[in-house]
Amino acid sequence: MSPAPGRRAWAVVAVGFGALAVSFTGRALLGLTMTSWEETFGWTRAFASSAGAIALAATAIASPLAGNLADRFGARPVLLAGLAGLACTGLVAYGATTRWEFLAALGVLGGIGYGFVAQHVIAAVVAAWFATRRGLATALAIAGSTAGQLLLIPVMAWLLANVAWNLPFAANAALALLLMPAVWLVTGRRTPVTLHAAQARESLGDRLRRLARSHTFRALFASFTLCGFTTTGVVETHLFPYAALCGYVPLESARAFSVLAAGNLAGMILTGWLVDRMHRPTLLAAIFVLRALSFVVLMGIAGNPPALFLFAAMFGLLNFSVFPVIAGIVASQLGVGIMGLALGVLFMGHSLGAATGMILAGVLFDLFARYVWVWIIALVLALLAGAIALTIRDGPRTPTLATA
Repeated sequence: MSPAPGRRAWAVVAVGFGALAVSFTGRALLGLTMTSWEETFGWTRAFASSAGAIALAATAIASPLAGNLADRFGARPVLLAGLAGLACTGLVAYGATTRWEFLAALGVLGGIGYGFVAQHVIAAVVAAWFATRRGLATALAIAGSTAGQLLLIPVMAWLLANVAWNLPFAANAALALLLMPAVWLVTGRRTPVTLHAAQARESLGDRLRRLARSHTFRALFASFTLCGFTTTGVVETHLFPYAALCGYVPLESARAFSVLAAGNLAGMILTGWLVDRMHRPTLLAAIFVLRALSFVVLMGIAGNPPALFLFAAMFGLLNFSVFPVIAGIVASQLGVGIMGLALGVLFMGHSLGAATGMILAGVLFDLFARYVWVWIIALVLALLAGAIALTIRDGPRTPTLATA
């Protein structure tokens, strides 16, 4: 049994919060600086988007590996490796002048760093430290993925507009380096939860086959893959360029992004509280359906600032809020002992869906010079994700160590 939460447990939450703040700010920088890359080097929107797609493909490969390592060895080696990757990403991107440097930094290095400093790694580690208030602790830790951006993205936008357009990459690299000593001191090499002997002897292939036999896991994988298309794929990368197309300046877009980030924070905390109090598949489906409706608002933001901020608030509430629900289902139905790997594979699907959305959005924009078809496709896929979520059975409220 996991111990009751103490100071060390809450320190793990705080470190997870900070790590995700740095990781997700780094992810957002491609969208924030995309038009600058295009104007400076004459690259197309499709090429600029391809770096994000490569990053997502690298994240898809790294995520299961990171989750499996977190299950077996704890957070320290995984997070330190990831933060080192994020620091290298920022430094190389800051000095990049060629296509291959751009792709290597924001594609390969970034993708590996994002896969290691990721919500599923933090959630698996937090689950091992908390026997009670696990849902709230998980929500607070992964809130760093958006609350950090709430503070950091406006600063990065100011650096872009007033100092140098590539300086945000160096600034994020410095933050990653500064966080590494705290990770070393707080996380330790082991967590309070260890695998059962039978689980410890399982190969990675055996663990993956065990997941594949679960209808719950298959349904979560399908819906979360579609989730990736509708969030990271089309909104996280293309919201800034779309807002610029609609006549908004970078600082105004950054303010809208801050509203979105605030919505993310509120949505995660709210669902972290709801996940232990209502039917979780229904909650997950409702989030997807309401997200689909937000794309209707997005299609009407041109010349309508209130619509832009309404979309930002609405989408923010419905963006990362899916994760506490999914983490709760995985912990209770699949087990804490395999949680890192399970969430890692789910994030692999999310990354593949996001890469597809990112590339498709860039291609459709280059073909039609507009984003309307991107938003329509995202709307339909969000509705489909909601329908798939309704096929999941709800399980017990108490998380288990092993799969029943």
